[in-house]
Amino acid sequence: MVNGQSSTVYLYEHVAKLAQIWNTKNNIGLVVGATHIEAIKRVRAAAPDLWFLAPGVGAQGGELESALKAGLRKDGKGMLIPISRGISRAENPKLAAAELRDAMLEIRSSIFGKH
Repeated sequence: MVNGQSSTVYLYEHVAKLAQIWNTKNNIGLVVGATHIEAIKRVRAAAPDLWFLAPGVGAQGGELESALKAGLRKDGKGMLIPISRGISRAENPKLAAAELRDAMLEIRSSIFGKH
């Protein structure tokens, strides 16, 4: 109970809060699946400064824009999005990587303005 209200705190949120506290040397990050947007939001709230590795965009069904909107830090950074199959299995991997980069930059700009 918090202020007379019941409040669910998931184990992953507790771990994220501890990681935020323990991150005194900027050497802790978290793995947060990009397929569960609400979890990304909750973990970002618990750990506003940490980097996230967010697998699951693409072949696993995660959506890039939703994941970035939920998980980027206030500085527009803080997420590593591995999309290996989307690049390695593309007809033109170099073009696929460039298009992915451009999409990420465009999404970030739409959220935060130009960086």
